[in-house]
Amino acid sequence: MKTQKLVLTLLLFAAIITANAGNTSSITLNDGSKYEGEMKNGKMDGQGLYVFADGGTYEGSFSEGNMEGIGKMTYPDGSYYEGTFKNGEIKSGKYIFTAGDATYKYEGSFINKKANGQGTYSFPNGQKYEGEFAYGDFSGYGVMKYPNGDTYKGNWVGDNMEGEGTMYYANGKKVKGTWHMGVLVKK
Repeated sequence: MKTQKLVLTLLLFAAIITANAGNTSSITLNDGSKYEGEMKNGKMDGQGLYVFADGGTYEGSFSEGNMEGIGKMTYPDGSYYEGTFKNGEIKSGKYIFTAGDATYKYEGSFINKKANGQGTYSFPNGQKYEGEFAYGDFSGYGVMKYPNGDTYKGNWVGDNMEGEGTMYYANGKKVKGTWHMGVLVKK
């Protein structure tokens, strides 16, 4: 009896477990979240679907109880990450989210669920940034293409044009100079 109780405790914090054919199991945790998929040694391992108590989902690969490999995390509002996960965190892929009727898209690498490294961020109005990110901000070298045809190529810090860069206007005009907080300060 003590052995059975210990085994249940080890299987995801006293979850209710219903074994299916093969290595596939269905688990309902005490908080209402659910897992259906492959398990190994009492842990989520292989392909599976995890439904969080708030209605969000993760579908993809697991390893030793963690989201690991290729998967898709969908939030209750419909926003989602899709890509490569490592130790439960997304490492690279794309993030699609909405704000009202507008849809935004980021594709690239992540650290702590924030854009970091090389990536592309697309705005609903057609504006697009391609370049370096640091902890969610445009930072480093990048190219911003505006809906009116203008293009800025140069350095960014904290989502602002900062340092050396060139603005190419749709009318053919070109301005090269030093920028500070998004404003041209020296030609």
